[in-house]
Amino acid sequence: MNKLVIIVLVLGAIVLDGCKQIDATKRNSIELIDQRGLKLGTVVFRLPLEFDTTYSWLSTSDCMCCESVLYRSNSKNYDIIKESGFFHEEELDSGFYFTIGHYPVIQCDTQGPPSWDTNPMSPAKILEQNIGYFIKDLSKRTEGVVPEVVVDTGRIINDHEYNILYFNELLGHNPFNKLTASTEHHNRSISFTIQSNVHSKDSFYLIAMNILKSVTIR
Repeated sequence: MNKLVIIVLVLGAIVLDGCKQIDATKRNSIELIDQRGLKLGTVVFRLPLEFDTTYSWLSTSDCMCCESVLYRSNSKNYDIIKESGFFHEEELDSGFYFTIGHYPVIQCDTQGPPSWDTNPMSPAKILEQNIGYFIKDLSKRTEGVVPEVVVDTGRIINDHEYNILYFNELLGHNPFNKLTASTEHHNRSISFTIQSNVHSKDSFYLIAMNILKSVTIR
């Protein structure tokens, strides 16, 4: 076999492998609608073929703007978990999940600083403070061990700016790799959470970022 034939065969194998990677995911779309019936937009994204189950629910709490409308996709091989309440009665135990969330009403997105706050912080400062609070709270949940949290702010993906956190969190009795990302669409906040304890740390990050990069909001 001459060198030209070998090169052609190798290139063909690479193309076929690329096609398999494309075929290994499927296009999905979800309409985001709040509790007052207002449509935030439609999220279009690609997920692995194993994601064959999708459901939504209202995660309640002790105040309206502490609540979330959540949409989740996962394989039917994993439990359907709808965590809710200030203290969750149910927690994800094992699996690979993709979750979208937003506030239940528009007022939670449009409310400004309280009237008594004469020197409100800038959005960048608020973001920095919130990330600091999150890392501190995450440390408490890991029994004082300072967790490794990768922070990626200002990432542009398909015309939307995202703030991304990547970390490991103990859920139930099992540690999960998690990637959370938040953005805005027509002044409404939308969050994305991708989490898994069935992938290694490094492979999960690549998989999660590929899912996030496939997201478009219309």
